Amino acid sequence: QLPHTQPWHLWCSASCGSGSSTPCALILVLHGIYSNPSDMQWLTVGTGTAPAFDESPSYGGPFCAAYMKSLNAPWDYEGDGTDSNLIEAAIQHVETTRTLKQDSIHL
Repeated sequence: QLPHTQPWHLWCSASCGSGSSTPCALILVLHGIYSNPSDMQWLTVGTGTAPAFDESPSYGGPFCAAYMKSLNAPWDYEGDGTDSNLIEAAIQHVETTRTLKQDSIHL
């Protein structure tokens, strides 16, 4: 059980929904100090999802973006720390809920 209490957000392109058999890349998006997943969503896709979630292979699609939230204001910067365990749990969640393209996991 992880101690993180604030949610992280998972946004996926159309063919990468829950239960999908389409191989999907995963982009793990980390926030800056004193920031949060919602700030990062706004910085990366603005107020909407199109065309940021274009599934064209030339844009890296199809894919999911996981907007992560550290336990504290900054990340713990440990290779096997609490926050890296959250990132591992996010990857495992995507693996169990849709088809993850194993060679396309990006941070």
